[in-house]
Amino acid sequence: MKKFIVTLLIYALPQIILSLFKVENKETYGIIISTIILWMSEYLALAYTSLLIPLVAAFLGIMSFKEALQSFAHPILFLFIACFFLSIAFNRSGLDRRISLIILKTSFFSKNSTRLLVSVSLLSWLLSMWISNTAACAILIPILLGLSKDDSINLGENLLKKLLISCAYAASIGGLCTPVGSPPNLLALDTLSKLGHEISFVKWIAISLPISLLMLVALLLILNVIFKEEKTQIDCAVFKDQFKELGKISQRELITLLSFGLCVLFWIFPTMLLKLGVIDHKLTLAQAGLLGTIPLFVFSLKQTGSPLLEWQQVQKSLDWGIIFLFAGGLTLGHIMDSTGVAATIASYIFNDQSNVLLLGIIVTFFGIILSELGSNTASAALILPLLGALSSNSAMGDSIVFLTLCATFGASFGFMLPVSTPPNALAFSTGKLKIRDLVTAGIFFDILGLIVISGVLYGLLKVQLI
Repeated sequence: MKKFIVTLLIYALPQIILSLFKVENKETYGIIISTIILWMSEYLALAYTSLLIPLVAAFLGIMSFKEALQSFAHPILFLFIACFFLSIAFNRSGLDRRISLIILKTSFFSKNSTRLLVSVSLLSWLLSMWISNTAACAILIPILLGLSKDDSINLGENLLKKLLISCAYAASIGGLCTPVGSPPNLLALDTLSKLGHEISFVKWIAISLPISLLMLVALLLILNVIFKEEKTQIDCAVFKDQFKELGKISQRELITLLSFGLCVLFWIFPTMLLKLGVIDHKLTLAQAGLLGTIPLFVFSLKQTGSPLLEWQQVQKSLDWGIIFLFAGGLTLGHIMDSTGVAATIASYIFNDQSNVLLLGIIVTFFGIILSELGSNTASAALILPLLGALSSNSAMGDSIVFLTLCATFGASFGFMLPVSTPPNALAFSTGKLKIRDLVTAGIFFDILGLIVISGVLYGLLKVQLI
Protein backbone atom coordinates (compact mmCIF):
# COMPACT_ATOMS: atom_id res chain seq x y z
CA MET A 1 0.00 0.00 0.00
CA LYS A 2 2.88 2.34 0.83
CA LYS A 3 4.35 1.95 -2.66
CA PHE A 4 0.99 2.71 -4.25
CA ILE A 5 0.59 5.92 -2.22
CA VAL A 6 4.15 7.09 -2.94
CA THR A 7 3.75 6.38 -6.68
CA LEU A 8 0.43 8.25 -6.71
CA LEU A 9 2.09 11.24 -5.02
CA ILE A 10 4.99 11.20 -7.50
CA TYR A 11 2.47 11.59 -10.32
CA ALA A 12 -0.01 13.88 -8.54
CA LEU A 13 2.21 16.42 -6.76
CA PRO A 14 3.93 17.80 -9.89
CA GLN A 15 0.51 18.25 -11.53
CA ILE A 16 -0.88 20.06 -8.47
CA ILE A 17 2.16 22.34 -8.03
CA LEU A 18 2.30 23.21 -11.74
CA SER A 19 -1.45 23.97 -11.70
CA LEU A 20 -0.97 26.38 -8.79
CA PHE A 21 1.62 28.29 -10.81
CA LYS A 22 -0.59 28.13 -13.92
CA VAL A 23 2.18 26.63 -16.04
CA GLU A 24 1.28 26.09 -19.68
CA ASN A 25 1.39 22.42 -20.74
CA LYS A 26 1.47 21.46 -17.07
CA GLU A 27 0.34 17.92 -17.90
CA THR A 28 3.38 17.27 -20.08
CA TYR A 29 5.81 18.89 -17.65
CA GLY A 30 4.25 16.81 -14.88
CA ILE A 31 4.81 13.54 -16.79
CA ILE A 32 8.43 14.52 -17.50
CA ILE A 33 9.13 15.30 -13.82
CA SER A 34 7.41 12.13 -12.58
CA THR A 35 9.18 9.95 -15.15
CA ILE A 36 12.59 11.44 -14.31
CA ILE A 37 12.02 10.75 -10.60
CA LEU A 38 10.93 7.16 -11.22
CA TRP A 39 13.59 6.39 -13.83
CA MET A 40 16.46 7.83 -11.81
CA SER A 41 15.36 6.41 -8.46
CA GLU A 42 14.15 3.10 -9.96
CA TYR A 43 11.38 3.19 -7.35
CA LEU A 44 9.30 1.25 -9.88
CA ALA A 45 10.79 -1.09 -12.44
CA LEU A 46 12.13 0.96 -15.36
CA ALA A 47 10.03 -1.03 -17.82
CA TYR A 48 6.81 -0.51 -15.87
CA THR A 49 7.44 3.23 -15.52
CA SER A 50 7.81 3.29 -19.31
CA LEU A 51 4.50 1.47 -19.76
CA LEU A 52 2.81 4.07 -17.58
CA ILE A 53 3.87 6.95 -19.87
CA PRO A 54 1.21 6.37 -22.59
CA LEU A 55 -1.38 5.48 -19.95
CA VAL A 56 -0.87 8.69 -17.96
CA ALA A 57 -0.65 10.77 -21.16
CA ALA A 58 -4.07 9.49 -22.23
CA PHE A 59 -5.51 9.90 -18.72
CA LEU A 60 -4.40 13.57 -18.63
CA GLY A 61 -5.83 14.22 -22.12
CA ILE A 62 -2.49 15.00 -23.77
CA MET A 63 -3.23 12.55 -26.59
CA SER A 64 -5.32 9.46 -27.20
CA PHE A 65 -4.12 6.14 -25.83
CA LYS A 66 -3.87 4.81 -29.40
CA GLU A 67 -1.61 7.66 -30.49
CA ALA A 68 0.50 7.35 -27.34
CA LEU A 69 1.09 3.66 -28.06
CA GLN A 70 2.29 4.21 -31.63
CA SER A 71 5.91 4.33 -30.50
CA PHE A 72 5.58 0.80 -29.13
CA ALA A 73 5.41 -0.38 -32.77
CA HIS A 74 8.33 1.73 -33.97
CA PRO A 75 10.60 -0.03 -36.55
CA ILE A 76 13.66 0.67 -34.38
CA LEU A 77 12.20 -1.65 -31.72
CA PHE A 78 12.20 -4.52 -34.20
CA LEU A 79 15.85 -3.88 -35.01
CA PHE A 80 16.48 -4.09 -31.29
CA ILE A 81 14.59 -7.39 -31.10
CA ALA A 82 16.62 -8.80 -34.03
CA CYS A 83 19.81 -7.91 -32.14
CA PHE A 84 18.48 -9.79 -29.11
CA PHE A 85 17.88 -12.82 -31.35
CA LEU A 86 21.53 -12.71 -32.41
CA SER A 87 22.73 -12.29 -28.83
CA ILE A 88 20.64 -15.26 -27.64
CA ALA A 89 21.92 -17.38 -30.54
CA PHE A 90 25.56 -16.54 -29.76
CA ASN A 91 24.98 -17.63 -26.18
CA ARG A 92 22.96 -20.79 -26.93
CA SER A 93 25.34 -22.01 -29.62
CA GLY A 94 28.50 -21.26 -27.63
CA LEU A 95 29.98 -19.30 -30.54
CA ASP A 96 30.71 -16.35 -28.26
CA ARG A 97 32.86 -18.50 -25.96
CA ARG A 98 34.66 -20.12 -28.92
CA ILE A 99 35.58 -16.70 -30.34
CA SER A 100 36.89 -15.61 -26.95
CA LEU A 101 39.01 -18.72 -26.43
CA ILE A 102 40.41 -18.64 -29.99
CA ILE A 103 42.04 -15.33 -29.07
CA LEU A 104 42.94 -16.11 -25.45
CA LYS A 105 44.59 -19.46 -26.23
CA THR A 106 47.10 -17.73 -28.52
CA SER A 107 50.27 -16.89 -26.59
CA PHE A 108 50.65 -13.61 -28.48
CA PHE A 109 47.44 -12.34 -26.86
CA SER A 110 47.83 -13.76 -23.34
CA LYS A 111 51.52 -14.46 -22.78
CA ASN A 112 51.69 -12.03 -19.87
CA SER A 113 49.40 -9.84 -17.77
CA THR A 114 49.76 -6.80 -20.04
CA ARG A 115 48.79 -8.73 -23.16
CA LEU A 116 45.96 -10.45 -21.31
CA LEU A 117 44.57 -7.06 -20.27
CA VAL A 118 44.71 -5.81 -23.87
CA SER A 119 43.10 -9.03 -25.15
CA VAL A 120 40.22 -8.97 -22.64
CA SER A 121 39.55 -5.31 -23.42
CA LEU A 122 39.62 -5.94 -27.17
CA LEU A 123 37.33 -8.96 -26.90
CA SER A 124 34.78 -7.09 -24.80
CA TRP A 125 35.02 -4.10 -27.14
CA LEU A 126 34.55 -6.17 -30.31
CA LEU A 127 31.74 -8.37 -28.98
CA SER A 128 29.72 -5.44 -27.66
CA MET A 129 29.58 -3.91 -31.14
CA TRP A 130 27.26 -6.74 -32.21
CA ILE A 131 25.73 -8.23 -29.08
CA SER A 132 24.59 -6.46 -25.92
CA ASN A 133 27.34 -5.14 -23.67
CA THR A 134 25.81 -7.15 -20.83
CA ALA A 135 26.17 -10.36 -22.85
CA ALA A 136 29.78 -9.51 -23.73
CA CYS A 137 30.65 -9.18 -20.04
CA ALA A 138 28.65 -12.26 -19.11
CA ILE A 139 30.89 -14.27 -21.48
CA LEU A 140 34.24 -12.96 -20.25
CA ILE A 141 33.77 -12.47 -16.51
CA PRO A 142 33.32 -16.20 -15.71
CA ILE A 143 36.54 -16.89 -17.67
CA LEU A 144 38.39 -14.26 -15.63
CA LEU A 145 37.03 -15.59 -12.32
CA GLY A 146 38.11 -19.08 -13.35
CA LEU A 147 41.63 -17.78 -13.98
CA SER A 148 41.76 -16.15 -10.55
CA LYS A 149 41.04 -19.53 -8.94
CA ASP A 150 43.70 -21.38 -10.93
CA ASP A 151 46.79 -21.96 -8.75
CA SER A 152 49.05 -22.22 -11.79
CA ILE A 153 48.23 -18.61 -12.72
CA ASN A 154 49.08 -16.00 -10.15
CA LEU A 155 46.58 -13.22 -10.80
CA GLY A 156 47.27 -10.48 -8.27
CA GLU A 157 44.45 -8.45 -6.72
CA ASN A 158 45.18 -5.37 -8.82
CA LEU A 159 45.47 -7.37 -12.05
CA LEU A 160 42.07 -8.98 -11.47
CA LYS A 161 40.58 -5.55 -10.75
CA LYS A 162 42.03 -4.20 -13.99
CA LEU A 163 40.69 -7.16 -15.97
CA LEU A 164 37.17 -6.84 -14.53
CA ILE A 165 36.98 -3.06 -14.96
CA SER A 166 38.44 -3.21 -18.47
CA CYS A 167 35.88 -5.85 -19.41
CA ALA A 168 33.00 -3.64 -18.18
CA TYR A 169 34.25 -0.33 -19.54
CA ALA A 170 35.36 -1.73 -22.91
CA ALA A 171 31.88 -3.21 -23.42
CA SER A 172 30.31 0.24 -23.02
CA ILE A 173 32.94 1.82 -25.30
CA GLY A 174 32.46 -0.83 -27.97
CA GLY A 175 28.73 -0.20 -27.96
CA LEU A 176 29.38 3.23 -29.49
CA CYS A 177 30.83 1.77 -32.68
CA THR A 178 27.74 0.45 -34.46
CA PRO A 179 24.12 1.62 -34.60
CA VAL A 180 23.06 -1.71 -33.04
CA GLY A 181 25.70 -1.61 -30.30
CA SER A 182 23.71 0.34 -27.71
CA PRO A 183 20.07 1.49 -27.26
CA PRO A 184 20.95 5.24 -27.19
CA ASN A 185 22.44 4.84 -30.69
CA LEU A 186 19.08 3.69 -32.02
CA LEU A 187 17.30 6.57 -30.30
CA ALA A 188 19.76 8.96 -31.97
CA LEU A 189 19.07 7.43 -35.39
CA ASP A 190 15.34 7.89 -34.83
CA THR A 191 15.78 11.50 -33.70
CA LEU A 192 17.97 12.38 -36.67
CA SER A 193 15.71 10.55 -39.13
CA LYS A 194 12.76 12.67 -38.03
CA LEU A 195 14.86 15.76 -38.71
CA GLY A 196 15.81 14.59 -42.19
CA HIS A 197 19.35 13.41 -41.36
CA GLU A 198 20.01 9.79 -42.34
CA ILE A 199 23.21 8.15 -41.08
CA SER A 200 24.11 4.86 -42.76
CA PHE A 201 25.57 1.90 -40.89
CA VAL A 202 29.01 2.49 -42.40
CA LYS A 203 28.98 6.24 -41.74
CA TRP A 204 28.05 5.66 -38.09
CA ILE A 205 31.08 3.39 -37.71
CA ALA A 206 33.32 5.95 -39.44
CA ILE A 207 32.17 8.66 -36.99
CA SER A 208 32.27 6.65 -33.78
CA LEU A 209 35.31 4.43 -34.32
CA PRO A 210 37.96 7.15 -33.68
CA ILE A 211 36.27 8.08 -30.38
CA SER A 212 35.90 4.48 -29.32
CA LEU A 213 39.51 3.58 -30.18
CA LEU A 214 40.90 6.61 -28.37
CA MET A 215 38.90 5.72 -25.26
CA LEU A 216 40.02 2.08 -25.46
CA VAL A 217 43.68 3.13 -25.46
CA ALA A 218 42.97 5.62 -22.67
CA LEU A 219 41.28 2.86 -20.66
CA LEU A 220 44.40 0.70 -20.72
CA LEU A 221 46.64 3.62 -19.75
CA ILE A 222 44.38 4.79 -16.92
CA LEU A 223 44.02 1.31 -15.42
CA ASN A 224 47.78 0.72 -15.52
CA VAL A 225 48.35 4.01 -13.70
CA ILE A 226 45.67 3.47 -11.03
CA PHE A 227 46.17 -0.25 -10.39
CA LYS A 228 49.92 -0.83 -10.44
CA GLU A 229 51.20 -4.41 -10.47
CA GLU A 230 54.24 -6.33 -11.62
CA LYS A 231 54.03 -7.96 -15.03
CA THR A 232 52.94 -11.59 -14.60
CA GLN A 233 53.65 -14.42 -17.02
CA ILE A 234 50.51 -16.32 -18.03
CA ASP A 235 50.41 -20.00 -18.95
CA CYS A 236 48.12 -20.23 -22.00
CA ALA A 237 47.60 -23.96 -21.43
CA VAL A 238 44.47 -23.26 -19.37
CA PHE A 239 42.85 -21.51 -22.37
CA LYS A 240 44.01 -24.23 -24.77
CA ASP A 241 42.47 -26.91 -22.54
CA GLN A 242 39.16 -25.05 -22.41
CA PHE A 243 39.22 -24.62 -26.19
CA LYS A 244 39.89 -28.35 -26.75
CA GLU A 245 36.86 -29.16 -24.58
CA LEU A 246 34.67 -27.31 -27.10
CA GLY A 247 35.55 -29.80 -29.86
CA LYS A 248 34.86 -29.12 -33.53
CA ILE A 249 32.65 -26.23 -34.51
CA SER A 250 29.03 -27.34 -34.22
CA GLN A 251 26.05 -26.93 -36.53
CA ARG A 252 24.58 -24.54 -33.94
CA GLU A 253 27.62 -22.29 -34.22
CA LEU A 254 27.62 -22.42 -38.02
CA ILE A 255 23.96 -21.37 -38.19
CA THR A 256 24.69 -18.50 -35.78
CA LEU A 257 27.71 -17.47 -37.84
CA LEU A 258 25.60 -17.53 -41.04
CA SER A 259 22.89 -15.41 -39.44
CA PHE A 260 25.41 -12.93 -38.05
CA GLY A 261 27.12 -12.69 -41.45
CA LEU A 262 23.81 -12.01 -43.22
CA CYS A 263 22.86 -9.28 -40.73
CA VAL A 264 26.19 -7.50 -41.11
CA LEU A 265 26.03 -7.87 -44.91
CA PHE A 266 22.53 -6.36 -45.12
CA TRP A 267 23.38 -3.60 -42.64
CA ILE A 268 26.48 -2.56 -44.58
CA PHE A 269 24.98 -3.05 -48.06
CA PRO A 270 21.26 -2.21 -47.62
CA THR A 271 20.76 -1.71 -51.37
CA MET A 272 22.18 -5.11 -52.36
CA LEU A 273 18.80 -6.86 -52.74
CA LEU A 274 17.42 -3.83 -54.55
CA LYS A 275 20.23 -3.98 -57.13
CA LEU A 276 19.68 -7.72 -57.56
CA GLY A 277 15.99 -7.04 -58.30
CA VAL A 278 14.77 -9.12 -55.35
CA ILE A 279 12.92 -6.21 -53.75
CA ASP A 280 11.95 -2.73 -54.91
CA HIS A 281 13.32 -0.67 -52.02
CA LYS A 282 16.38 -0.18 -49.86
CA LEU A 283 16.40 -2.31 -46.69
CA THR A 284 15.95 -0.49 -43.42
CA LEU A 285 18.14 -1.52 -40.47
CA ALA A 286 15.15 -3.28 -38.87
CA GLN A 287 14.29 -5.19 -42.06
CA ALA A 288 17.93 -6.21 -42.49
CA GLY A 289 18.11 -7.46 -38.91
CA LEU A 290 14.92 -9.52 -39.08
CA LEU A 291 15.86 -10.90 -42.52
CA GLY A 292 19.33 -11.90 -41.34
CA THR A 293 18.03 -13.77 -38.30
CA ILE A 294 15.66 -16.02 -40.30
CA PRO A 295 18.14 -18.97 -40.28
CA LEU A 296 18.01 -19.03 -36.47
CA PHE A 297 14.33 -19.98 -36.59
CA VAL A 298 14.03 -22.09 -39.77
CA PHE A 299 17.20 -24.19 -40.10
CA SER A 300 16.72 -27.49 -38.27
CA LEU A 301 19.46 -29.05 -36.17
CA LYS A 302 20.47 -32.63 -37.04
CA GLN A 303 20.48 -33.70 -33.40
CA THR A 304 17.02 -32.47 -32.43
CA GLY A 305 15.23 -31.78 -35.72
CA SER A 306 14.20 -28.39 -34.31
CA PRO A 307 15.61 -24.93 -35.08
CA LEU A 308 18.38 -23.34 -33.03
CA LEU A 309 15.92 -20.81 -31.56
CA GLU A 310 12.44 -21.87 -30.53
CA TRP A 311 10.04 -19.22 -29.32
CA GLN A 312 9.38 -20.89 -25.96
CA GLN A 313 13.07 -20.46 -25.16
CA VAL A 314 13.50 -17.07 -26.80
CA GLN A 315 10.72 -15.41 -24.84
CA LYS A 316 12.45 -16.41 -21.58
CA SER A 317 15.76 -14.88 -22.67
CA LEU A 318 14.48 -11.80 -24.50
CA ASP A 319 14.88 -8.69 -22.36
CA TRP A 320 11.39 -7.26 -22.73
CA GLY A 321 12.17 -4.74 -20.00
CA ILE A 322 14.75 -2.97 -22.18
CA ILE A 323 12.35 -3.00 -25.13
CA PHE A 324 9.57 -1.40 -23.05
CA LEU A 325 12.04 1.13 -21.64
CA PHE A 326 13.11 1.99 -25.17
CA ALA A 327 9.49 2.33 -26.35
CA GLY A 328 8.65 4.48 -23.33
CA GLY A 329 11.53 6.79 -24.21
CA LEU A 330 10.22 7.14 -27.76
CA THR A 331 6.73 7.87 -26.42
CA LEU A 332 8.02 10.53 -24.03
CA GLY A 333 9.93 12.15 -26.88
CA HIS A 334 6.79 12.15 -29.04
CA ILE A 335 4.77 13.77 -26.23
CA MET A 336 7.42 16.46 -25.72
CA ASP A 337 7.62 17.19 -29.45
CA SER A 338 3.87 17.27 -30.14
CA THR A 339 3.07 19.59 -27.22
CA GLY A 340 5.94 22.00 -27.93
CA VAL A 341 7.46 21.38 -24.50
CA ALA A 342 10.75 20.13 -25.97
CA ALA A 343 11.20 23.41 -27.87
CA THR A 344 10.41 25.47 -24.78
CA ILE A 345 12.85 23.60 -22.52
CA ALA A 346 15.54 23.68 -25.21
CA SER A 347 15.19 27.44 -25.61
CA TYR A 348 15.83 27.92 -21.87
CA ILE A 349 18.71 25.45 -21.53
CA PHE A 350 20.44 26.30 -24.80
CA ASN A 351 19.65 30.00 -24.96
CA ASP A 352 23.25 30.92 -25.81
CA GLN A 353 23.68 29.47 -29.28
CA SER A 354 26.79 31.44 -30.25
CA ASN A 355 29.32 28.77 -29.27
CA VAL A 356 28.57 25.36 -30.77
CA LEU A 357 31.57 23.68 -29.10
CA LEU A 358 30.47 24.91 -25.68
CA LEU A 359 26.98 23.59 -26.35
CA GLY A 360 28.48 20.26 -27.34
CA ILE A 361 30.44 20.09 -24.09
CA ILE A 362 27.32 20.96 -22.06
CA VAL A 363 25.20 18.36 -23.86
CA THR A 364 27.87 15.68 -23.42
CA PHE A 365 28.20 16.59 -19.74
CA PHE A 366 24.44 16.25 -19.21
CA GLY A 367 24.50 12.86 -20.93
CA ILE A 368 27.33 11.60 -18.71
CA ILE A 369 25.80 12.89 -15.46
CA LEU A 370 22.36 11.44 -16.20
CA SER A 371 23.83 8.07 -17.18
CA GLU A 372 25.73 7.93 -13.89
CA LEU A 373 22.42 8.22 -12.06
CA GLY A 374 20.28 5.96 -14.21
CA SER A 375 19.85 3.96 -17.40
CA ASN A 376 21.72 5.16 -20.49
CA THR A 377 18.54 4.59 -22.53
CA ALA A 378 16.50 6.71 -20.14
CA SER A 379 19.19 9.43 -20.18
CA ALA A 380 19.19 9.59 -23.98
CA ALA A 381 15.38 9.56 -24.05
CA LEU A 382 15.31 12.67 -21.85
CA ILE A 383 17.94 14.69 -23.72
CA LEU A 384 17.42 13.86 -27.41
CA PRO A 385 13.89 15.36 -27.76
CA LEU A 386 15.29 18.69 -26.50
CA LEU A 387 17.98 18.66 -29.15
CA GLY A 388 15.46 17.69 -31.82
CA ALA A 389 13.53 20.84 -30.96
CA LEU A 390 16.63 22.95 -31.69
CA SER A 391 16.60 21.95 -35.36
CA SER A 392 13.91 24.54 -36.10
CA ASN A 393 16.42 27.23 -35.19
CA SER A 394 18.40 28.18 -38.28
CA ALA A 395 21.54 28.84 -36.22
CA MET A 396 21.49 25.30 -34.85
CA GLY A 397 20.25 23.40 -37.90
CA ASP A 398 23.74 22.66 -39.23
CA SER A 399 24.97 21.48 -35.82
CA ILE A 400 22.10 19.21 -34.83
CA VAL A 401 23.91 15.99 -35.83
CA PHE A 402 26.94 17.08 -33.79
CA LEU A 403 24.85 17.85 -30.70
CA THR A 404 22.75 14.70 -31.01
CA LEU A 405 25.85 12.49 -31.19
CA CYS A 406 27.41 14.35 -28.23
CA ALA A 407 24.35 13.55 -26.11
CA THR A 408 24.14 9.97 -27.37
CA PHE A 409 27.77 9.07 -26.74
CA GLY A 410 27.73 10.91 -23.41
CA ALA A 411 24.74 8.83 -22.31
CA SER A 412 26.86 5.67 -22.76
CA PHE A 413 29.63 7.01 -20.50
CA GLY A 414 28.37 6.09 -17.04
CA PHE A 415 31.43 4.52 -15.44
CA MET A 416 31.62 5.61 -11.80
CA LEU A 417 28.97 3.51 -10.04
CA PRO A 418 27.79 -0.13 -10.11
CA VAL A 419 24.28 1.06 -11.09
CA SER A 420 25.54 3.19 -13.99
CA THR A 421 25.59 0.33 -16.53
CA PRO A 422 24.79 -3.41 -16.50
CA PRO A 423 28.47 -4.27 -17.24
CA ASN A 424 29.52 -2.26 -14.17
CA ALA A 425 26.95 -4.14 -12.10
CA LEU A 426 28.19 -7.51 -13.39
CA ALA A 427 31.82 -6.68 -12.62
CA PHE A 428 30.93 -5.36 -9.17
CA SER A 429 28.77 -8.41 -8.37
CA THR A 430 31.87 -10.63 -8.44
CA GLY A 431 32.84 -9.25 -5.02
CA LYS A 432 36.36 -8.50 -6.29
CA LEU A 433 35.79 -4.76 -6.67
CA LYS A 434 35.00 -2.01 -4.20
CA ILE A 435 32.92 1.04 -5.09
CA ARG A 436 35.99 3.24 -4.72
CA ASP A 437 37.71 1.20 -7.46
CA LEU A 438 34.95 2.06 -9.92
CA VAL A 439 34.72 5.68 -8.76
CA THR A 440 38.49 6.23 -9.01
CA ALA A 441 38.75 4.81 -12.52
CA GLY A 442 35.35 6.17 -13.58
CA ILE A 443 35.92 9.81 -12.71
CA PHE A 444 39.07 9.97 -14.82
CA PHE A 445 37.34 8.15 -17.63
CA ASP A 446 34.27 10.40 -17.52
CA ILE A 447 36.39 13.57 -17.69
CA LEU A 448 38.48 12.20 -20.54
CA GLY A 449 35.33 11.01 -22.31
CA LEU A 450 33.85 14.51 -22.10
CA ILE A 451 36.94 15.94 -23.80
CA VAL A 452 37.31 13.22 -26.44
CA ILE A 453 33.62 13.04 -27.43
CA SER A 454 33.07 16.77 -27.78
CA GLY A 455 36.55 17.38 -29.26
CA VAL A 456 36.50 14.65 -31.93
CA LEU A 457 32.91 15.32 -32.97
CA TYR A 458 33.59 19.07 -33.18
CA GLY A 459 36.59 18.32 -35.39
CA LEU A 460 34.40 16.20 -37.68
CA LEU A 461 31.84 19.03 -37.74
CA LYS A 462 34.46 21.59 -38.78
CA VAL A 463 35.65 19.43 -41.70
CA GLN A 464 31.98 18.84 -42.63
CA LEU A 465 32.01 15.08 -42.06
CA ILE A 466 28.89 15.33 -39.87
